[in-house]
Amino acid sequence: MDFFDRYSPVDKGGKNNGVDHGTGDHFVRPEVAAALFGLAAVLKDKYGITISFGDMSAENGTDPWSRRGEDHKGHGHKSRSGVDIDFRYIDKNGNSFQGKMNSSKFSTVNNQAVYDVAKSFGFTENFQGTTNKLIGVATASGHNNHGHLGFDVNAPNLRRVE
Repeated sequence: MDFFDRYSPVDKGGKNNGVDHGTGDHFVRPEVAAALFGLAAVLKDKYGITISFGDMSAENGTDPWSRRGEDHKGHGHKSRSGVDIDFRYIDKNGNSFQGKMNSSKFSTVNNQAVYDVAKSFGFTENFQGTTNKLIGVATASGHNNHGHLGFDVNAPNLRRVE
């Protein structure tokens, strides 16, 4: 597809801190997958943005994990299984880039569009880095080099798939 792609290697999984982390890092619930496709299509069609998605949940619904890193908080704990997605920030040309919010490539306008459109698809538990350049998006440490979209499974007006 020409309106989104993926970044980062596939996490190997394994046991860590008593948790059996499954392999992979791209499991999402069906309704979240549908919302991601819609988000990516609107971003491309309306804003000319191509987005790159990163960590989601492991294949068994736990946080993604590899021996190289720490548990990825929030991407598989309890009710957050299959509903959290990371993405690379968007540059001034509408492309994802590997870098931080304080980079000269970072586009406030394009990244604000990502979060604003994401809300219309049910992503309301979102985070930006501590640089805090965007309006209406909570800040969180560890997010200066990527954004976080969290789907609200209890959002009104969204049809839940069981």
